[in-house]
Amino acid sequence: MIEVINIEKSYKDIKALKGVSFKVKEGEIFLILGPNGAGKTTLMKIILGLLFPDEGKILLERKVTFGYMQEEKVGKPDWKVERYLRFVGELGGLDKKEIENRIELLLERLGLKEKRNVRIKELSHGLRQRVKWAQSILLEPDVLILDEPTSGLDPIGKIEMRNWIKEEKEKGKTIIISSHLLDEMEKIGDRFLILVKGEIKDEGEIRNLQGKDLETHFYNIVKGESNEANFQKHSY
Repeated sequence: MIEVINIEKSYKDIKALKGVSFKVKEGEIFLILGPNGAGKTTLMKIILGLLFPDEGKILLERKVTFGYMQEEKVGKPDWKVERYLRFVGELGGLDKKEIENRIELLLERLGLKEKRNVRIKELSHGLRQRVKWAQSILLEPDVLILDEPTSGLDPIGKIEMRNWIKEEKEKGKTIIISSHLLDEMEKIGDRFLILVKGEIKDEGEIRNLQGKDLETHFYNIVKGESNEANFQKHSY
């Protein structure tokens, strides 16, 4: 459904992405994993069209719409929850009645009904995550791109977020997730890739990890790269 072809991206002297290529299949949950500074968020923003690559391209099998749950702050801090979601709906071209109907359903579903007139800056981290989730699915997109969706959530919140993500998959959505919480993502993901310093070091299906959990596999890949770099640095 989505093909990423030889993407390169630099910020001044820093090479954020180095020849990244992979495919995301329609209807799957695809995980983009990596340590801090690996280039995950840059890659997701390029797929969304929020950033342009220096080289390479993104191919889509058909025209699709995207929903984005960003890791950064949501909306304007002084905006109230309902006002922000209404703004997202208007920006997406929905008519007034459709916006009202969708917002009402989401506020009920996500436990935000009593927070509709609360300013975003006054919400707890967990409730702000719920607002981000509502924002990402309000326009009923074909593809969801989620940056750290379970970050900072308590155990109940993590379970609810996983369930909401699985519900969207059951509706036929394609979902791309970046997360450091590998034990959480292993429970719902189909395939993964591991980025280290802008390069893909491994990719595959979670069910083919041959007895290892995703967290252990990730550690071995990233630690192995680190050891190799240290070896080369100190070799004579």
